[in-house]
Amino acid sequence: MSIRLRHLLYLSLGAAGAVVAVLWLGLIQISASSGHWGVTDWVLHSVMRQSVKFHAPAKEPPPLDDPALVRRGAGHYESGCAACHGSPARPRGAVVMQMTPHPPDLADRIDDWRPAELFWIVKHGVKFTGMPAWPTQARDDEVWAMVAFLQAMPEMNARDYRQLAFGPEEGEGDAADLSTSVRPAEADCIRCHGTDGLGEANGAFPRLDIQPEPVLYAALKAYADGHRASGIMQSAASGLVEADLRELAAFYTKVVPLAGASVAADTVDGDLLARGEAIATHGIPRRDVAACDGCHGAEAAARQPDFPRIAGQYPGYLRNQLALFADEEVERGGGRFKDLMTLSAHTLEPDEIEAVALWYASREPLGYRRGEEAGAVRPEE
Repeated sequence: MSIRLRHLLYLSLGAAGAVVAVLWLGLIQISASSGHWGVTDWVLHSVMRQSVKFHAPAKEPPPLDDPALVRRGAGHYESGCAACHGSPARPRGAVVMQMTPHPPDLADRIDDWRPAELFWIVKHGVKFTGMPAWPTQARDDEVWAMVAFLQAMPEMNARDYRQLAFGPEEGEGDAADLSTSVRPAEADCIRCHGTDGLGEANGAFPRLDIQPEPVLYAALKAYADGHRASGIMQSAASGLVEADLRELAAFYTKVVPLAGASVAADTVDGDLLARGEAIATHGIPRRDVAACDGCHGAEAAARQPDFPRIAGQYPGYLRNQLALFADEEVERGGGRFKDLMTLSAHTLEPDEIEAVALWYASREPLGYRRGEEAGAVRPEE
């Protein structure tokens, strides 16, 4: 070995030893109050941006101007993101401004990213920043909802944001009156599902007024235990104790369910409705698809109180849930009957899902009178 080569080896070993010594002795400042060196900040942000560009999916996003997607994303943003990133209704707080790096004001940053890049950031999070991954990796539909909201947020004022994130504007109508007299967890339900459990007709949130208490409890329990995937609902339910779950399941039994389908049958193609009815009432025997009414019809409702009631439900919600059950790459999860749905739905084609969803949406809700029997009344219109 030449003298020059030997010197280079000694120099490299010495440098490595010095680095280990500095790290071992704790000389590197890791306090958030010290901030990053300029070069450190540049390297981390550059690497993050290039990594996101490289890993962002190439698939086509859904229509991101869909009001239902924007509304669904807004509710979760307020409860899960606004505390760090601020919102059009409130700025970032003093505490988060002491984080290193500072959580950015997203309204000023959204235009820097393509939709696919925003999708990747929301779904997977970012290391070394405190930005978490989406609570479940199995719900790309929810991640796209958040992307839809983020893209719409820069154009929102405080009033627009409050209407999306909190539902009916504060101080207006029965929603505000009731929300001031309920527990915080119930108020969270009201923000998305309304005071009467009607959700939203655009399909952002499902109707709960048509469900019996055992169905609502089973769903909340599955979310809280992590057995049903939803980044939105798992975040809402995971911190609740058993008594909270029971009280929330009973909350919407205090109002009388409204009659009426969510879709007028005469607005839907008759052949499509007929196809949906055939699948709902007879199934598809040659593909081992059972008749939906075997579990979701009136007779099943009378004998089994914890089968979900889907007549009168919004078609967008039904379509999405059937698609999740049919997707072999997604374990939809849920209550004790989830395997029956997975077995029945996994061979359904998209047009068959559409037909079944529209047929049930065009039906009158099953005639539960539980609210009247309890002496409850619907808030006055």
